[in-house]
Amino acid sequence: MKLSFILLFLLIGFQSISQNDEYKNQLQKIIADAPNDFKNLRGRIKEIIKPGDTIFVSRIEIEGSLMNEISKSYPDSNRPSYVFFSRLDSSSIKEGKKIIERFKQKTKKALGNSYTVKPFYQNYGKSLGDVNGFIFKDLKIEIILYYGKIGQYNFAYSYLTIRKLP
Repeated sequence: MKLSFILLFLLIGFQSISQNDEYKNQLQKIIADAPNDFKNLRGRIKEIIKPGDTIFVSRIEIEGSLMNEISKSYPDSNRPSYVFFSRLDSSSIKEGKKIIERFKQKTKKALGNSYTVKPFYQNYGKSLGDVNGFIFKDLKIEIILYYGKIGQYNFAYSYLTIRKLP
């Protein structure tokens, strides 16, 4: 009986380590391709929002995510900006907060001390609401984990985004 509990405990432990390693490997691949505008991770075009602004399906899926995409847009200049988006959950603010907290710990473990971590907050007004989470930054890359609720609607979301800094 004791042996079966020990084996079960070891199996659960190995599965947890395996999942953390998978996330770390996925994160490292995305970060490594960020300076190349995610060229190796961009799959087929999913949607063209307006000329030049395009959403691609990602060739890599973050473990536990619902959707993974790469966005190309021209926010402030003639040079395009590329962002990797991974939707983690969209059930409730409470659940989104838990998921972001869990991903914060996984991300800290995967990145070590090479990134600074700070709380993140953004107010997008009544229509889009408030966003809370954490921002990981080094000299070249920015990773934001955030959750929020769209204004007065009962639609919650949580995301992981990765982009190279200008």
